[in-house]
Amino acid sequence: MKFSVVTIFPGMIENFLQYGLISKAIENKIITVNVYDLREFSGNKHRKVDDRPFGGGAGMVMTPAPLFTAVDHIEGSATPPYEGPIDHVPGPVEQKEGSGVPAPASEYPGKTASAPYEGPIDHIPDPVEQTAPPASESPAKVILFSAYAELLTQEKVKSLSKEDHLILVCGRYEGVDQRFIDEKIDEEISIGEYVTMGGEAAAEVLLESVARMLPGVIGNPESVETDSFYKEGQYGFPQYTQPRDYKGLKVPEVLLSGHHKEILDWRKSPRRGRPISHFTGGRRPHPLSRFAAKSEEAGESKTRRVIKKT
Repeated sequence: MKFSVVTIFPGMIENFLQYGLISKAIENKIITVNVYDLREFSGNKHRKVDDRPFGGGAGMVMTPAPLFTAVDHIEGSATPPYEGPIDHVPGPVEQKEGSGVPAPASEYPGKTASAPYEGPIDHIPDPVEQTAPPASESPAKVILFSAYAELLTQEKVKSLSKEDHLILVCGRYEGVDQRFIDEKIDEEISIGEYVTMGGEAAAEVLLESVARMLPGVIGNPESVETDSFYKEGQYGFPQYTQPRDYKGLKVPEVLLSGHHKEILDWRKSPRRGRPISHFTGGRRPHPLSRFAAKSEEAGESKTRRVIKKT
C-alpha cells in the first residue's frame, strides 16, 4: 500500500517514520510512504503557500495553486510538467534543469532530502513518463484532515486499508482554500473534536491505524482481531504481567488458573476494571449533529418565548 503525505513540515513526518512497526513495515516493503514538501510546488522564489482570506478575518489561508500542483503531480496528471526547484532531487536520480517535476521530500526507508538517497531506485517513477497510475492500481484517494469532518473510526480505518494509494493533505493556518477542497478532496477526516496546529499529527494517526490493518505489519494477527472496536461492541480488557504480586497489588486468580473458558468469560465481563462508559457499545453522534441539535433546541426555545409573549 502506498501513502503520499503533503505538508509544509516534511521533517515532522520523516522523523515519525523512523520508529516502531511503521519503520519495519517500510523496511519490509509492506507500505511505501512518500513525503512531499508543499513549498516545493509554490512556484515563487519565496516558497509562499498562504495568503490573507477574502472577506477579512484572522490568520492566513493556504492558497490553491501549490495544493493543486502537488496533488496533480502525485497522481501523475500534472500538465505541463512542474518547472519548480529541482536542486533537492536525490543524487542517483538527479534530473537536469527543466526536465520535470520534483521528487518527494523523502522516499523511505531512512533517508531525507538533505542526503542522497542510496536505497533501491527501481520504485522511483520517471517524472516525465508517469502520466497515470498502472491499470492494476485504483486511483488514489485524496484525504484532507479537518476539525469538523467525519470522525475517524475503526470501521473507517478498515475501509481505508483496502485502498491502493492514499494522498494525505496536511492543512495549516486557518484552513485551505475551498476551491481545492471542492475539486480535489475525496474525503475529509477528523481525529477528534479539537483543533491542532496542523494536519501532520492526524496524518500520523491515520498512517499507524491503517498500516496496522495490513497483513504482515503486526506479527500476530490475533493482536489486530482482538483490538478494541475491531468488531461491533468489542473492547479491550485489563492486562497483567510479572510480577504476580507488586507491593500487595495482585494479579486476579482467574488469570493464573489455566482455565481458558473462565479466563475468556472474565475478559468479556463488561465491568471488569474499566469505567462503564467504555462498554456502552453506542456510537458517538457526528459532531455536526450536535450543532444541529443545539440549533433546533434554540429554535424551539425561541418559539416558546414568542408563544408566551402572545
